[in-house]
Amino acid sequence: MLNVGLLYVGAMLLVNGMVLIGRVSARAAAPLNLFVGALQCVAPTVVLAQSGGDADTVYAGLAFWRDGDPVFAVLWLSWALLWLLFFLILALGMERLMRFTGWTVVLFSQATCTVPGFLGLTGSYRSDGGAVAIAAATCLGLLALAALLGFRTPAREREARLASFTT
Repeated sequence: MLNVGLLYVGAMLLVNGMVLIGRVSARAAAPLNLFVGALQCVAPTVVLAQSGGDADTVYAGLAFWRDGDPVFAVLWLSWALLWLLFFLILALGMERLMRFTGWTVVLFSQATCTVPGFLGLTGSYRSDGGAVAIAAATCLGLLALAALLGFRTPAREREARLASFTT
């Protein structure tokens, strides 16, 4: 169930990132957000209700952590950064971080949700020293790319500035 949930969250984060960079309207993203939010609440509740008190099932339904899994620790650190960025732009109004946050969400959605979910579903997920190094390097590289994309001046804005100088 965790892996399927990661796929849905990856899709939702991708769309939300596109909202933040201005490619998708918030209105268009709302149905997916509502669907995934409801799914992430209802599905685990149903599993827990049908578990019959089986401790392993209850633990699996409650734990969004894999014991002794350093790759998942990298994923959680990445998600913590996303939550911090959401707090900065939504609660503190730091709009200058909007594009950077959008690009970070777009890039992290796939690397921290969709890919691990797919690997888990196919039985290819592994968590060892090499995998954690790849996960950490990937997230750092994607963060640098998000900074390049998020803090550069869009072409429309550059053209408007140039036009104001020539007139």
